[in-house]
Amino acid sequence: MLGLELETFELLVLGHHFATTFYMVSARIVGAGHLSAMMLMLCGEISNPFMNGMFVTRFAIKLSCCRGPWMEALHSFLELGYAIVYVYFRIAIGPLVAAQLTYDLLGTPQGRKNVPFLLSFVWCCLVWAVIVGSIPFIKEALGMLGDGLVPKYHKDYDFGERYRHEEL
Repeated sequence: MLGLELETFELLVLGHHFATTFYMVSARIVGAGHLSAMMLMLCGEISNPFMNGMFVTRFAIKLSCCRGPWMEALHSFLELGYAIVYVYFRIAIGPLVAAQLTYDLLGTPQGRKNVPFLLSFVWCCLVWAVIVGSIPFIKEALGMLGDGLVPKYHKDYDFGERYRHEEL
């Protein structure tokens, strides 16, 4: 299909975005579940400022115009900050929110008052699928925590053929 091969990372990201989009759109359609969607978004997206900064700096340090001790130090702190926030919310907070949501939607009559049972079941399956799908990223973040301020994605890290280019 268009000569593009998707890697596991890309498939997980696409699946994550399909699940979250379906959840939010269906919550909007039934007029309920918006608070649970907001709680899940907070747990899933709170690490984004760190992650985006880490992505920018990890590629910036590969360019001669941008690399240097300041950029490398910034990248180290962003990577560690990302790992701390991601691990905390994906291991501690996210599963607790998902468990409470599952209990509320499937285990209580009040939870199904405005959301049909089948949709509640689909939502819970999607939420747990996103949590299970984040396990490879949790492992990576745990590795980053173990490295401390020594970044995983250092200036000599090889990102593979897809990221090789002539330097700007």
